[in-house]
Amino acid sequence: MKTLRVYVIIWFLNALIGFFISFYLLSKNLTSPVKHTVDLPTKSFQMYRLLTNGEVEIHFMNIIIAAVLLAIPITLIVLWLSRLIKGYFTKRGRV
Repeated sequence: MKTLRVYVIIWFLNALIGFFISFYLLSKNLTSPVKHTVDLPTKSFQMYRLLTNGEVEIHFMNIIIAAVLLAIPITLIVLWLSRLIKGYFTKRGRV
């Protein structure tokens, strides 16, 4: 039960970081917008859309879904690296 709690905490922190990073990237794109059309593979899953009058339409649910989905592999990578490092130092007798 303790390891499950650790997994959930790490996953939640990664999702929260991803959520706030998406707004940082949004602000960077608004300060220096792309001058030509860019076709992205996520065109049907837009996080925001620049309107012709200069306003921005933000899709909060898509941002939340993307943050949650990206948090899963990042959590697994962090846990794998922590086990690898812990195993390395355990074999050397330093833990």
